[in-house]
Amino acid sequence: MKAVQWLPLAGLMMACGGQGAQSDDAGIDYDTVGTRLTVEQLPPMPPFPEARGGRLVTVTAGDYDLSGVWEIDAGFCGEIGVLEIYAGPSGLRTAILLHVTEGDSLGTYPVVAAALDFPDAPASLIAVQVFENPEAFGFQAFSGELELSDFGARVSGRFNVTLREIGMDLFTRFVGVFEDIMIDQLSPDYCRVLRDSTVAPDSASVADSTVGEGQ
Repeated sequence: MKAVQWLPLAGLMMACGGQGAQSDDAGIDYDTVGTRLTVEQLPPMPPFPEARGGRLVTVTAGDYDLSGVWEIDAGFCGEIGVLEIYAGPSGLRTAILLHVTEGDSLGTYPVVAAALDFPDAPASLIAVQVFENPEAFGFQAFSGELELSDFGARVSGRFNVTLREIGMDLFTRFVGVFEDIMIDQLSPDYCRVLRDSTVAPDSASVADSTVGEGQ
């Protein structure tokens, strides 16, 4: 598995700037923004897309198209029970942070709004960042749920959430499936940063943040 620049979810959600990126499939039209629907006017959640091993597959319905097929990485901090999932390159990145339940971690996790402190388990947070020069969009999930169907050396699951773009008040249904994603064990130093702070460590400190790969 390639080295990952792990960033705490709040850092990703609050960051600004970046470089453009492409998905495996053409899935997003950066020049097309919808009609600023209210939450009540949004269409229903789309059906779950067909899974693709080692990828996050997403479909959307609403003000902004975030559909695509993305590379994905996962890392776990066992000492604090937090799973991080990042999909897509820096130009369009989906971040999922999951505070897993001790013991049987499979099942449904409610999505909660982002905050400076970790929510109590079970809970999940989901954010999407889009960079297309000179524009930057930051989406946060404020309702929905995530379901883990496999969690061990690898992770699989799916989610359906409603996103709000924090700068323009755009609302979008966001549905995704991830399957058979290898989990890295994150280093104790990185996990302490994740536990104690929402400030992302610099690139030098995260270059070696993974200490092992799932088998």
